[in-house]
Amino acid sequence: MADYYSLGTQTYASNSFFFGPQDNTDVFATFSMPQQGSSYRGYIAYPIEEVQDGCIISSWINYVHQKSWVQYPVMTAMENRMANSWNYAGVFQALEDALQFYPSDEGIEMIS
Repeated sequence: MADYYSLGTQTYASNSFFFGPQDNTDVFATFSMPQQGSSYRGYIAYPIEEVQDGCIISSWINYVHQKSWVQYPVMTAMENRMANSWNYAGVFQALEDALQFYPSDEGIEMIS
């Protein structure tokens, strides 16, 4: 097991097609993997809480990775994510997933 290269919160400005210019604060975990191998895994644990009764808990993860050795201008996957969160054509590929549920006194109701 190895540590993350970096793990922390980053605030950055972006310009989204849907929302226009805005400031974002996201958690980033950067790491590298050997070219050969299988069943790679990474884990990040963090506490969550309901802001007010009846609210949905929604936690999204975006995994961005470089799929080509050739790129210009040269940038990391993290820099690409911060520069243009919707355009991964060419060098980078993004995978997105979400954990969403309604908390209640009886437990949780998952949203699929």
